[in-house]
Amino acid sequence: MRFGPYGLIFYFIFQLAGFNGLIIFKTILLLAAFLIVFLISVKKGGFWLAAIFSLPIIFILNERTDVRPEIFSYFFTSIFLYALIFWTEKPGLKIYWLIPLQLLWVNTHIYFPLGILITGGCVLEQI
Repeated sequence: MRFGPYGLIFYFIFQLAGFNGLIIFKTILLLAAFLIVFLISVKKGGFWLAAIFSLPIIFILNERTDVRPEIFSYFFTSIFLYALIFWTEKPGLKIYWLIPLQLLWVNTHIYFPLGILITGGCVLEQI
């Protein structure tokens, strides 16, 4: 079986903090991703609308209890959404720092094309 760089990340966390450390790491990444998207939703649609639509997501994420590399895609997708929505509001802002983030995403999970699609969609919208 082949493990990507996510395997190294999980290995080092496991060596430092054991299985509990992996669970804490997963929880922190998922919570960060959820909060970023929730804040975007509150800004765009209001608190109550964001809260109502967040309930199904909470139940779905609750069922995914394994430590899997998809947590990186959740996290990177939320960062890309936040950065690009902020960039569309202030077009002079530089988003070059998304390139190394995309390279990290490419090496951690197969859903990395989402970053390219999100960026391309925002660029097309601005054109």
